Order: sequence, then C-alpha cells, then structure tokens
Amino acid sequence: MAHGDMSFFARPSSSAVKISAPPSDEPASPKPSKKDSPQRQCRNILIHGSCKFQDKGCIYYHPPVRTLLVVDLSYPS
Repeated sequence: MAHGDMSFFARPSSSAVKISAPPSDEPASPKPSKKDSPQRQCRNILIHGSCKFQDKGCIYYHPPVRTLLVVDLSYPS
C-alpha cells in the first residue's frame, strides 16, 4: 500500500435497501389480550395491603376484606 493511497479509508458507496411488507402466506399471529381492568387485582392492595382510591373510582379489582372470627377459649366446654 502506497503512502498516499487513502482508498482504504474512503466512504463506501451508498446503496438503497428495499423495504417490503412480510409475505402474506404466513398467518398473522394474534396478540395476546390483556385481562380487563376490573378483573385485574389492584396493585395498591398487593403492595400496601389497602387502596385509598377503592371507593373513589379505582377501576381495578379489590378483594373483599376478610373478617376475623374471635373465639373465646376461656369458656369451659
């Protein structure tokens, strides 16, 4: 390579790239649908244990609050 030969560093000639649609013989893959919002559990319930927007328009599912049953064990049977 000669000292004055800079052809190695020359820019390559640009060539156009044809953009085409995918072939139509392949069936389109259906996108998995997400669950509807009312069926998806509220993230605030999962993270914090409660949702301050539950009665103020939160669109997500809020499971019913479980009540604890207190049993008096001091009563003789």
